[in-house]
This record gives sequence, structure tokens and C-alpha cells, in this order.
Amino acid sequence: MSPKKLNNKQRIKPPGFNPIQAWNELADFALDMYAYYLERIKLSFSNLPRDRQEQWVTNASQIICVGLTALVLSYFYKYFPLFARVAIVPMAIIGAWWVGTNIIPKKL
Repeated sequence: MSPKKLNNKQRIKPPGFNPIQAWNELADFALDMYAYYLERIKLSFSNLPRDRQEQWVTNASQIICVGLTALVLSYFYKYFPLFARVAIVPMAIIGAWWVGTNIIPKKL
């Protein structure tokens, strides 16, 4: 009998293999690695001088604002007429950069 013709009950599984346990161990490992990564980021951020911390927050807010604006524009882009596409996209990206640079870091 070829392996393709075997159903799931007839297939031989390795002894002691539990897919749920393997998945749980992998998930626990991934969560531990993510927690370690976050701790490293917190530690390195707290060791930075104040001006570098402010620059890091400013850069992060610029990235988030421009990224969210690009995401929203990509959703509504097909509904804009051609002239609006040419005019709105650069203005929205520049506006998002300005908000990310001047407004959000000042609030934090």
C-alpha cells in the first residue's frame, strides 16, 4: 500500500510526539523571546541621553503618522479623481510628517 492511499488513522506517527505540546512549547519560546526583546529596548532607551530619547520618539511618531496616512490613502486612492490624487497625496504625506514632527512629540 502506498503512503498516498493511507488515511490519517493508518499513518504511523513518531512515538511520544504530541503536536499540541510542540505548538505550546514553540509559542512559549516565541513569547519569551519577544519579552526579552522588549526588555532590551526598554533598557537601551533608558540608557540614552535625554536628547536622543526625544529624537527617537520624534522619529517613531513620524514613521507611525506617515505610515498610517499612506495606509488610509491607499484605501481611498481609487475613489479620488486624477487631479485630487496628484494634489492630495503629497499634501497628506507632508502633513503627516509635520504632525509627527511637531505635534505628537510635544504631547508626549
